[in-house]
Amino acid sequence: RGVANVGEHEVTLTLSEGRILEALLSQPGEPLDKQALAQLALGRKLTLYDRSLDMHVSNLRRKLGPHPDGRPRIVALRSRGYLYAS
Repeated sequence: RGVANVGEHEVTLTLSEGRILEALLSQPGEPLDKQALAQLALGRKLTLYDRSLDMHVSNLRRKLGPHPDGRPRIVALRSRGYLYAS
């Protein structure tokens, strides 16, 4: 478990969500491959139909919300992975 500060609000994160956010924030604006992100955050590789990483990212997006100007914080890059938009 963890906590992220978003503006004036504290957001409670699960361990996996916290690891995903930490990995994305370690290289903002740079894409992170889904397999690498799964290994860092979940401690395993994704299988063919495994959507667990996508569900964690979806929950994280919902909890963090967009940037104040309306841009999404976490961007999905089709067939590549995710990036944190700074």
